Amino acid sequence: MKRILQILTAFSLFLSCAPSSHASDFQDKMARKSLAELIVDLHDDDIRFNAIHAWQELIFRRGPEKTAPLEKALDSKDWQQRQIAADILRHIDGYQPTDRLIEATVEGLRDDKLPGWFSGEGQILLYNATEGMRYLLLHPTLGAKPLEKALNSDEKQQRFLAAFVLGATGRSAQIEKMAQILIPHLKHDDTRLNACMAAHALYKSGEAVIPFLSAYRDSPDEQQRAAVRLILMDLKSPPKTKAELLARRKFHDLSPTKPDPAFQLWSEDRFSNMVPAGIVGKPLF
Repeated sequence: MKRILQILTAFSLFLSCAPSSHASDFQDKMARKSLAELIVDLHDDDIRFNAIHAWQELIFRRGPEKTAPLEKALDSKDWQQRQIAADILRHIDGYQPTDRLIEATVEGLRDDKLPGWFSGEGQILLYNATEGMRYLLLHPTLGAKPLEKALNSDEKQQRFLAAFVLGATGRSAQIEKMAQILIPHLKHDDTRLNACMAAHALYKSGEAVIPFLSAYRDSPDEQQRAAVRLILMDLKSPPKTKAELLARRKFHDLSPTKPDPAFQLWSEDRFSNMVPAGIVGKPLF
């Protein structure tokens, strides 16, 4: 499932900004555009960088008047316009997410090949699957219905990320389907981090997952077998001290940095700030 890795690494598409000699004129032009014009520019219209320039202007434009037209854009028939509008709404301080925003966010978990844009410094500006997953983790009581519906998606990345979010936030109403999706990802498959994500989601799902994990205690896949036994161990007796946590390292080789990626709130390397500690799990010790 190589495409899942790409939600964490992003595409190599660099934004070519307007020439510096015309930058001021360009910025003035964008600032003079109406909200309606900018939202139209979010469409997939084959005009190079049209959408990203509109995105930048809408992100930084202040005032509550942009909220309503952006919410309306969530019902657009254009996929790109819907997804960028959702991203802008997610970045509005204090914005209370609507059901439609959550639905659009779950929709964006798909491998949709929406380009990841970079600034001149190389910082990711927009990447809807990663940002959407993070947003859903930060709102752990929202989106159960669309996430559960996504478990039956025709697109494998969306199925996996929906199962991960549901599990990581402790929602196990569809545990059988979640287990069917997550347990295969415990195998060694050359996809970085997906086994850690699956292990954490399965552990956070609670004891309801035990019957489904138990069938894989003796899996022929060494990594899957070790991961299953680690999760079952944690469910029966989670580490209570830092020493106990560090001792878990000898039971698996899932992560080079996390002694127990099932028990710990999932984070790794430069993505360690993806979800603040305590949001979907208690801070460690």
